[in-house]
Amino acid sequence: MQPLPSLDIIGQGHKWSLINKPAGIAVERHGNTDTVELRAVRQFRRSRATKDPYIGIVHRLDKPTSGCLLVAHNKSTLVGFHRQWEARSVRKLYWALVGRPPSRKTGRLIHYIQKDRSGRKAIASPRPIGKTQKAELEYRILRSEVDFTLLEIELFTGRFHQVRAQLSAISCPIIGDRMYGSETLFQEDVIALHARSLSFDAYIENPDTGGEQKNLSFQAPLPAYWPINDD
Repeated sequence: MQPLPSLDIIGQGHKWSLINKPAGIAVERHGNTDTVELRAVRQFRRSRATKDPYIGIVHRLDKPTSGCLLVAHNKSTLVGFHRQWEARSVRKLYWALVGRPPSRKTGRLIHYIQKDRSGRKAIASPRPIGKTQKAELEYRILRSEVDFTLLEIELFTGRFHQVRAQLSAISCPIIGDRMYGSETLFQEDVIALHARSLSFDAYIENPDTGGEQKNLSFQAPLPAYWPINDD
């Protein structure tokens, strides 16, 4: 069995782990292809175990995207996290580099998203047409340089390719995202989109009280190849 690189664990608690997903690999397991799920199975397997450990994918990030990715280590924990996502009580912040700055320093974007005929690309429309889903986010400019603008994005919905499609719809495609109109290279099979932070409720063990639910917030360090410092 060929060894795989270890996952960067940035937070752990009772039956869950938060991973800083590397860009360029898919999340869900597909045979013996290198994915986050396969790395997690191998990394969390106990030395004398006779079966694979439980790895529950709480949410997903696109293959070319990096950053915060939460996994559960049993079914009940996975179900609990899914309820938080459905209730939209989880705070998700992304960082993105775009080649062209938006016309305003801050803004709220509302579009209606559907997949194209191939099922591999999202189409963002200004109004609902057919079987579309509402997509909503807010952005603010954190930094402007000659070659790029850094945006912080808060997601209020979690649609297919949402950030990529919505930024493209306002003529601000993410650097490296050829699918959505970028003409600038970033890294091979990588776009300049990073799931920067994640805030959620989780059970924390406590030797005095036995345990309690707390709201936790974690931040994923930027990949080394980004053109800005991680500060």
